[in-house]
Amino acid sequence: MSEQALKFATAKIAKEKGFEFLPTQSILQKWLREVHKLEVNAYGVRYTGNANATYYTYSVNGVSQLHPYKCTTYEEALEAGLFDALMKL
Repeated sequence: MSEQALKFATAKIAKEKGFEFLPTQSILQKWLREVHKLEVNAYGVRYTGNANATYYTYSVNGVSQLHPYKCTTYEEALEAGLFDALMKL
């Protein structure tokens, strides 16, 4: 298992907001939590119906961010949450 690198857009915003290191998702998540008191979490949501599937979404400080689209991986949802949290700074 390896660290998930950030997408360029998220890394760019992180740098603009004062994050100094080459960020990975977990390092940026920790920085947002410890420095800016923004708790970002991703989690799975199980949908039933015509197609049973698990999708992923995220929360920032406990507030779920349900979007019109559904993330297909945990990492994609965490990335979206990190980006959203950075935009709140």
